[in-house]
Amino acid sequence: MSILRDVYSLAEIQPEQLIRCINDPSSVANCYKTNGIGQFELAQLGEIIGAGHFGEILNSFNELACQDDEKGPWLLAFPSALSEKLAQLSSVEVEDLSNQGANDPQYLVTYLSGLVEFFRSSSGPYAVLLSGPI
Repeated sequence: MSILRDVYSLAEIQPEQLIRCINDPSSVANCYKTNGIGQFELAQLGEIIGAGHFGEILNSFNELACQDDEKGPWLLAFPSALSEKLAQLSSVEVEDLSNQGANDPQYLVTYLSGLVEFFRSSSGPYAVLLSGPI
């Protein structure tokens, strides 16, 4: 199973450049640390916030570049509908979403707030970096 590592802004760097800097990609691109949240969870979140249907969002994580086809890491496009919707969420909406059935609402508030702020303060397009076997 692959692990989502970080979300990157590709506004000032090409995907191929970012994948070549795999040991320290945050040194060449603005990023948000995801703490292991994956495409599946992001697609679920996207459906909850109205960015699209789960399957559509999940299928929008298209490969942009990879170091090794079998071993990775892989750089995938972050769905624009999801990044746009996240950037539009208010702090009240983030708190409401985080309190809906969450085991640890404070973690989700912090995580979502950071992700929302990342999309508000950086320019797209965006990509996610995956590592580990698929």
